[in-house]
Amino acid sequence: MNSLLVEPFGGLAGDMFLAGLIDLGLDLEALETALRRLPLPDWQLVVTRKTSSGISGTHLRFVVPSEHSHRGLSQILAIIDHADFEPRIVHRAGLIFRHLAEAEGKVHGIPWEDVHFHEVGAMDSILDIVGVVLALQMLDVEDIWVGPLPYGHGSILCEHGEIPNPAPATGELLKGWPQIARDCPSEMVTPTGAAIVSALGRPTPVPGLTRAIAIGYGAGTKDFTFPNVCRMSLLEPATAFREGREQLMMLETYIDDMNPEFLADTLERIRLLEDVLDVVTLAAVGKKGRLGQLVQVLCRTTVRELVEDQLLTHTSSLGVRGYFVDRRSTGRRISQVETRHGTVNVKFADRPDGTKKASVEFEDIRRIAHARPDLTLEQVKSDTLHELERSDESLLDDTP
Repeated sequence: MNSLLVEPFGGLAGDMFLAGLIDLGLDLEALETALRRLPLPDWQLVVTRKTSSGISGTHLRFVVPSEHSHRGLSQILAIIDHADFEPRIVHRAGLIFRHLAEAEGKVHGIPWEDVHFHEVGAMDSILDIVGVVLALQMLDVEDIWVGPLPYGHGSILCEHGEIPNPAPATGELLKGWPQIARDCPSEMVTPTGAAIVSALGRPTPVPGLTRAIAIGYGAGTKDFTFPNVCRMSLLEPATAFREGREQLMMLETYIDDMNPEFLADTLERIRLLEDVLDVVTLAAVGKKGRLGQLVQVLCRTTVRELVEDQLLTHTSSLGVRGYFVDRRSTGRRISQVETRHGTVNVKFADRPDGTKKASVEFEDIRRIAHARPDLTLEQVKSDTLHELERSDESLLDDTP
């Protein structure tokens, strides 16, 4: 998985974000084909080159039919659900709109479920946000790191009339984020841009060793005295160019007040998720000397949010820690070996010294032993190892 460094020194909006991702080399035709799955009629995507203060970047706009109705969050989520995207895309897009609804609800003093979007609920904004989520998926982006966000001064006009600059919803979305003042009377970060980074991003600095494999610029529509562009750098983790290593995510939580049968069921659900590599529990002593279990899930970053959702929804946990780990693994393959008891699967792994390590799949041993009451598990395993030693496969060590 890659990371994305967003440097919004010249502003940030939904269309600029998507334009920057396209400038990284995204397959534009594939993006447009995916967006056509949304039940939004009669729109066109116009992509051009634009130079702002000497910096050339991609500029885009969605040409959409005139609309007069406002959409609520449930209507927008229904539009996204209709496209039948994979769960990760639906989750990310829904998270962005949820952040927007919560910010707007707080500004207007109403429950977020009752918010009806004006500009952000328009067709072009929906296409911007879903387009960004699709582009991140196509570019294999997991983590988004965001530099200081600029803000201007004065007031701006919107459907509600004249409002402070930045817009109240933008200010709400960016609470706690590093920001930098610019001598600019225009809106520099839109609510859409703020929602994307607040829902999916993290403030810089980027952790660990990495390298940029592509750089793109998304150009806005304003004519500032400085470049109205946002720079996007696609970052490859160091483990991607260290042979035999990959960067994984370790998720942890401590459980001390839950029915163990229910916990076991939840962990089994997590084990079945694609890209979850290992799930373990360790006995631990928590606060106030309470005995409990430390749950550790080793997974690829593609399923980080799904695993966190499972732990926070189906266990008593109120928080999940996450950190990156570096894994070096051996090359491996599974071969079927014929024995006098039947066919068993054997995993062969290549050691760094060129020798081979083999282990018999326990499920096959158990299957054979259960079908033959006269055999023990140990006998089946021993007979299988003897068959391997006589075969063409070189067996130097067996790890149960």
